[in-house]
Formats: sequence, C-alpha cells, structure tokens
Amino acid sequence: NNYIHEKSSILHIAPKRGLQKYLIGFEKIHYTDGDLERPNANMKLDVQKLPFKNNVFNLILTSHLLFSVPNDRVALLEYQRVLSSSGLIIMTEPISWEIEETIPIRQKVLHTQSETKQEVTRILNDRFAKRVYGGDFLHLLDQVGFEVQIKKLTTDFSPEYIEKHGLDPSVYVFILTSDENDTNMM
Repeated sequence: NNYIHEKSSILHIAPKRGLQKYLIGFEKIHYTDGDLERPNANMKLDVQKLPFKNNVFNLILTSHLLFSVPNDRVALLEYQRVLSSSGLIIMTEPISWEIEETIPIRQKVLHTQSETKQEVTRILNDRFAKRVYGGDFLHLLDQVGFEVQIKKLTTDFSPEYIEKHGLDPSVYVFILTSDENDTNMM
C-alpha cells in the first residue's frame, strides 16, 4: 500500500478482477491494465513489447503470466525498462521448487514425488504454459538485474487480506526492484 498514493503510476498486467476493482477505486492514481486475451483488461498488451516510454511506472503488478510468455527474459527486460528507478514489481508465478531447472513444456516431465507431480501436471494443463519454473527462476530474475524478496501469502498477510483481494493462499509473491534500489521497502 506504500506504493499506492496520489502520484502512483501502476501497470497491472493480466489483471485479476478483485485487485483491478480495488485499484480502479483510487481516484488520484494513474492506473493502466492490459492483457493479450482477458476480456476485463482495458488494453491489448504484449509484455514482450510494451507500448510505453521508459521509466513510466512506479508499480507493476502481474500474476501467473511469465510461465506462459514465449520469451520470459524479454518480458522481464521490458518490465525493467518501463519501471521507474525507484519502482517495484509485485509478481506471482507458479513454481515447482522441487525441480532444480525450469522445464520447457515440449519436454516430457517425469517425477517421483507425488506433490511435485501434481504441481507440474497442473501447470502443464494450462493451455498457455510454455514452461514449468523450477528453483532456477530466482537466477533468471537475478540475471536480468532484479533484487528479489519472496513472501509467502499465508505467512506475510492476514486471511482477511488474502480473501479481500482474491489471492491464492498457496502462492509465493516475488517483490522485485532494480539492483540499485533498496529492496527493504515492504
């Protein structure tokens, strides 16, 4: 909430309806949302080629999107390009932490742990999925030039907050800033 104030410029990619409705309720912020396919999005948006000038947004929100983008590295570089120097990205992505390396969807996935197999199967069943992220997801974020904080919703947020904003309590939240920014803002 520290990033939502009168001068906020927010980019909400693949907007979730509950959060979209909440953010639209702030009269004095500049709110932009977009997606390639969601009918509730206000503009058609390809995250691999964002139609915005550099350093425009002080907050970017995205949920369960990168795993479905053909070139996730290009998308992350685009996020970095449009993010202001003191900006923040809050994102969620499905991660299978038991897998060391990200697996492109075209590869056959075999696992012995039933919990991991269920998570991988869930991701594979997503018609847009291009990959199953593993533990190396953090390395990707680092390579692109982000400092990362990880928050577990059930640990860091109240059940009321999770319900109010329609969040999935099993999800990890990644808070990204450019390497030169202070990541202790939240």
